[in-house]
Amino acid sequence: MIPIWAVNQCDHRETIAGANKKSSMCQAFKLSFNDIKEFRRKLYLNGKKIEQDKFLLKYMHITTPKRRSKVTQSINFRQMTIKYFVPKENGEEVQVYSKTFQKITSTQHMRLLRVAKAFLITGSQPKERRGGKSTKQLEDIAEMTDIIKNDIMKYKCRESHYSRNNCSRSYLPPELNLKTIYERFINTQKSTSGKTCSLSKYKSVFYKKIYLGFGNPHEDTCSACKEFLIKIKNEKDLETKNNIRTEYRLYKLRATKFFSLLNDTEDKDNVVKICFDCQQNQPLPKLSVAEVFYSRQAWLYNLCIMQHKPNTKQTKDDIEFYGWRIYPVIILTKGPLSWNWNYIKRNSVKVFTLATLPWIVECLATACLTHMLFGYPWYWGIHLGAILASVSPAVVVPTTVELNSKGFGLKNQIALLVANAGGLDTAFTEGMFGVINSAIFSQSPPIYRIVKALLAIFVGIGLGITWGVLADFLPDHRDFYAPAIRSLHIFAGGIFITYATGYLSWGGTSGVAIMVCAGAAATRWSRRDWPINNNPVSEVYKLLWRIFEPMLFTFSGYFLEVSQITPKDFGLMVACIFSALAIRMLTAFLVAIVNGLSLKEGIFIAITWTPKAIVEAVLVRVATDSLWTEGTTPHDKWIAKQHSNMIVIAILTTSTLGSILTTVLGPVLLSNDAKVVPEDIYRQQTLSSPSDSVRENNTLDTLQYIDAQ
Repeated sequence: MIPIWAVNQCDHRETIAGANKKSSMCQAFKLSFNDIKEFRRKLYLNGKKIEQDKFLLKYMHITTPKRRSKVTQSINFRQMTIKYFVPKENGEEVQVYSKTFQKITSTQHMRLLRVAKAFLITGSQPKERRGGKSTKQLEDIAEMTDIIKNDIMKYKCRESHYSRNNCSRSYLPPELNLKTIYERFINTQKSTSGKTCSLSKYKSVFYKKIYLGFGNPHEDTCSACKEFLIKIKNEKDLETKNNIRTEYRLYKLRATKFFSLLNDTEDKDNVVKICFDCQQNQPLPKLSVAEVFYSRQAWLYNLCIMQHKPNTKQTKDDIEFYGWRIYPVIILTKGPLSWNWNYIKRNSVKVFTLATLPWIVECLATACLTHMLFGYPWYWGIHLGAILASVSPAVVVPTTVELNSKGFGLKNQIALLVANAGGLDTAFTEGMFGVINSAIFSQSPPIYRIVKALLAIFVGIGLGITWGVLADFLPDHRDFYAPAIRSLHIFAGGIFITYATGYLSWGGTSGVAIMVCAGAAATRWSRRDWPINNNPVSEVYKLLWRIFEPMLFTFSGYFLEVSQITPKDFGLMVACIFSALAIRMLTAFLVAIVNGLSLKEGIFIAITWTPKAIVEAVLVRVATDSLWTEGTTPHDKWIAKQHSNMIVIAILTTSTLGSILTTVLGPVLLSNDAKVVPEDIYRQQTLSSPSDSVRENNTLDTLQYIDAQ
C-alpha cells in the first residue's frame, strides 16, 4: 500500500481489469513504502540545493507543447509539458501525478517549474544563483588579504622578554598604531599603482589573521638621554643648543660602541659577558581598590642575570631570575618550622610509613599506567609519578583542624597525624623528585648520575643538619637581634645551597637540605624556650609566605589548551590519574589499619591522601623547562606537554574531590571523643612539662599553617 502522506492528493486508482474506461497516467499505486523511502534517501543524500535539483531533473521529462500561443513566443510555465517519475527498487520508473511527486520529494510546485524552465531554455543543468560571492570575488579577497599580511609582516616584531618559553604572540614597535601603518600602506600602494582597501578591511586582517599586538611605550628610558632632550628643547641660544646636540651625539656614539663590543663575535676563552636587568618593580597587591591603592604595599624587585652570547640563541641555562630561587626556599623552610617533632618521635613508624609507602606505590603505578596507556618511556612515567604522588595537606588540614576542635578524632590524634605525615610526604616528594629530575635531565655520564642519585638525599641531610645546628649557636640565644639574624641565616643558607647544588646538577640535594635545616634548627630552639611553630623565626616565614604566595603561582603558572586534547586522550588521562589514586588510597588505608587505627579512621586517612594542589602547581612546568638542550625529539616535547596537561587535570579533579569528601565524611567516619578523654592522653598532659603543653596546644591551634606547600 502507498503511504497516505504521499498520495493524499492523488485520486487515481488502479483501472479494473476488463473495463472500457481509459487507464490513468498516474501509477502511484505501484510504489511501495521502500521505493519511496529509497528515493527520498538518494534525493537528500547531498545537502546542497543545486545537487538536489540535478537529481530531480533526472526524473522529470520536460517537453514543449505541440501547440503554442500566437501572442508570445517566450516560454512560460504554462507552455511546458512535464511528466514526473519515481523509480522502483528494480529500476523501473513509475509515472506519478505532479502533486504526488511534490509530496514524495517534499518540494514546492514553483521550484519544480523553475528548474524545468531553466533546463528547457539553456539545455543544461541548473547553476547556483542564490547570492554569495563569485569565484572571482573570492580570489580578489584572498589576494587583498595576502597583500595586507605581507605589508604588516615587513615591520620588525619582537617577543615579550618576560616570557619563559617561545610565545606565539609578537609585538610591533610602540610608536606605531593601526592608523599609521594603514596610511603608510595606502601611500605605498598608490605610488606603485597597487590595490588598496578600506581601513576596516585592513583592521579585520590585522586582528583576525595575524596574532600581533603593539608594545607598550618605553618607561625605563635612559635618564641621560632624557636630560639631553629636555635641554635641547628648552635652550634658546643657538650656539649652546648645538653644543648640547654635539654632546648628545657623542653620548649615543659611546653607547653604540659599547654594544658593538658586547656583540663582538670573536671567540675569547678568558672573557665572559654578563648582563644585568632590573625589571619593572611591581606593587603587591596590585589592585585598584581605594583602600589598597593608598595603603603601604610590598614591592617586587625582579633582577635578571644573563650570560650574553652573540649570534647564539639564548636558552634557559643562560638566564637566571633570582626570584625563581627565592620562592622554593621560603616554601621549603616554612613547613618544617611548624612540624610537631615530639609527636613525630612518639609515632615515628606511623608517620613515616604513611608519608612514604603511598607515595612510592602511586609513583610506580603512574609509571606503569602511562607506559601501558600512552607508551611513555619508563623514566618519563617515573618523573610524572614523582610529581603526582605528592599529597597537598593545605587542602585538608584546615578541615581536620576544625573537626579536631569539635572533638572528632581526638583519641588517635588524627589531625596531628594528617598534618605531620602530609608535611613529611611533601619533604619526601621534594627530595625524591629533585633526585629523579636531576638524574634524567643532567648532562653527565650515566655512572655519575647513578652515584649522585644514591648520595643526593644523604648529602642533603648532612648539609641540613650542619647548617641547622649552626643556626642554634649563631648568634647567642639571648642576643636582642637573634630572631632577625637566625631568619637571615637560614634564608641565606637555603639560597647558597640552592645555587651551589644547581650549579653542580645535584638538584635533589637542595630541597632536602633546606627542610632538614629548618627542622633541626626548630628542634634545637625548642630546647631554649622557643616553642615549635610559635617562635619568632616561624612567624617571619609565615609572613613571608603570605607575601610571596601570589608571586610563586605567577611564576609557575600554566594554561591548559583544551582544544589540543582529544576526548580519547582526556579519557586516558583521567583513567590513569584515578587508577593510580585508587591504588594509593588502598595503600594508605592498609598502612592506617596496620598502625592500629580503626576501619573508619583508615578510610578517612585514605580520603585525606586524595588532593593534589600546591606541589603539583609549582612543578607543572618542570618537564617543559628541563628538556635537554641537545637530542630532544618531537616525541619528548609531546610527552612533556601531555605531562603538564595531566598535572593540571589532576589538580582540578582531586583537590575538589578531596576537599568535599573530607568535609562531608569526616563527621561520619571519625568518632566524637570530646566528652571522654582517654587515660593515656590525660596522663601525657599531666606528666609533661608546661613548655611541652604549650607546644602541643600551639601546634593544634595553628595547624592550618602547617606545610603550606
